[in-house]
Amino acid sequence: MSLFTVMKKWWLAVPALLIVAFLSLRFAGTKQSDAQVSVQHLRLDSMNLLHASGKYEDVAQRIGSLYDGYNKTKGYNCEVFVAKGSDVVFSRGYGYANYRDKKELNEHTAFRLASTSKPITATAALMLYDRGQLDLQKPVSDYLTGFPYQNITVEMLLCHRSGLPNYMYFAGDYLKGTRPSVVTNDDVLQMLVQHKPTLKFKPGTHFQYSNTNYSLLASIIEKQSGMPFGKFLQDNIFGPMQMTDSYLLTDKACTDNVACAYTYGFDPIGDDYLDGVVGDKGICASAIDLYKFHLGLERGLLLKPATKKMAYAPRSFEKAGDRNYGYGWRMKMEPNDTVIYHNGWWHGYNNVFYRRPSDSTVVIVLSNKLNMGVYKIDPLLSILDGKEQTFGSDDNENTEAKPVNAAQPVAKKSPAKKTTVHHVAAHGKSKHAVKPAPKKPVTKTSTKTATKPATKPATSKTVTKKPVTRATVAKTTTKK
Repeated sequence: MSLFTVMKKWWLAVPALLIVAFLSLRFAGTKQSDAQVSVQHLRLDSMNLLHASGKYEDVAQRIGSLYDGYNKTKGYNCEVFVAKGSDVVFSRGYGYANYRDKKELNEHTAFRLASTSKPITATAALMLYDRGQLDLQKPVSDYLTGFPYQNITVEMLLCHRSGLPNYMYFAGDYLKGTRPSVVTNDDVLQMLVQHKPTLKFKPGTHFQYSNTNYSLLASIIEKQSGMPFGKFLQDNIFGPMQMTDSYLLTDKACTDNVACAYTYGFDPIGDDYLDGVVGDKGICASAIDLYKFHLGLERGLLLKPATKKMAYAPRSFEKAGDRNYGYGWRMKMEPNDTVIYHNGWWHGYNNVFYRRPSDSTVVIVLSNKLNMGVYKIDPLLSILDGKEQTFGSDDNENTEAKPVNAAQPVAKKSPAKKTTVHHVAAHGKSKHAVKPAPKKPVTKTSTKTATKPATKPATSKTVTKKPVTRATVAKTTTKK
C-alpha cells in the first residue's frame, strides 16, 4: 500500500473521529453545561436588574412606592425581589446591611436564611435519594449511630412527623453547667443519645414543626455523602447554580456583602450559642441566589421531576385546612393553585420565600431588622396580580409560645395588668414570649369590679406600639 493511499484513508477518518469526540464531550458535560446556560442571564448588576422586563414597569413602580412607604413609616429594612418566570419584575434594597457603616442592602447581600434554609437542606437530602444514596423509608438509626428511636424514618424528618422535641427547648437544660460556646449538630445528636427525651407523639401520627428534624437531616447528608454539609451544598447546589453569594454560616463567608442582624430599633444582635447547629437554619444567601435556586428546581437541574413532585406533596391530614407541609416546603392549597413557600425567623432575620409554580411567580423578602410586618405580602401580590390577594402568613414557625408582634395594635390595659418578658429559645419564631404577671388577690370591697372579665381593657381606644417598644423587648433578651 502506497503512502498516498494511507494518508488518503487517514484524512477520510478524521471527520468521523472529530464528530465522535465532540458528541462524547457534549453528553459527558450535559448536566453542568445546562446548569450554566440556564443561569447565564442571571448575571445581572444593580444597574440593569430593575429594567430586565419593561412590560412590568408600572407594576414595579407601584411595588416600589409600596415599600418606600413601608420603609419610611413601618421601619422595613429589607431586600425585595419579585420575578415571573425569567422576567425580573422588581429588585430593590431598603435600608442597611450594616447600619454603623451605612452600607446599603442590594440583591447580592447575603442574609441568614433562618428556617428558609430548610428547603435547601431538603433538596440536598432528596438529591442523595435520587442517586440511590439515601432511603427515605429507612429508620434514622440506620444512618446515625446510637440514635435511640427505632421507628423514626428519614421521611418523618423531612415532613416534621417524627415527634422529636425541638432541640432549642431542651439544649439549655441538658447542657446546664457544661454548655459549650457553640453547640453543633453532633452535640444535638449526642443529647438525644444520652438523654433520650420523650417524644411528643407516636412517630408518623401527627405533624409538629421541630428544628431537630433538619439538624439530623444535615448530619445524615454528611454521613451518606462523605463530606461536610457545607461542601456538599457548595459542590452540588451553590456551585452548579452559580449561587455566588451563598455559604454555610459555620464555613468561611464567600462574600463581605453580609447583612448584620438588628432589633427593631437598630441595636445589633450578637451571636447565639445555637448558631453552630445547621440544616434547620445556618444557610446564608442573597435574594438573587434564592431565585437561581428556584430556577434550578423548576428546570429540573437539581431534582428529578418525580422527586420534586414528592417534595411539593402535602403529608399531614390530621387537621382540616388549606395549609400543609411537604418535604422542606410549606404549602397553601388554593382553589386553582398551590403556593409553595417557606418563611424564616432567627435573631433579627425575617424572611419570605414565596413560589407559585402555576405562573412561575417568585416573591423573596429578606430582612435583617426585626419586623413581623415583613411576612405580610398580600398588598404586593395584589399589585402583581392586578386583584386582591389574601395569602396571609404563618410567620410563627413554632407554636409553643405566642410571638410578640411589634406592629400589631394592642388595647390599653389598666396599670394592674403588667406583662413580664421571658426568654424562649426558639427558631423560626420570636425568641420573646410575653407572660402575664400574677393577678393580685381580689378583696371583698372590690367584688363588684372583680365580676368584670379579667381581659377587658380599661378603654376601647386602641393605640399602635411604637418601634422603641419592640427594640426594648429585643434588647433585653439578646444574647451577646
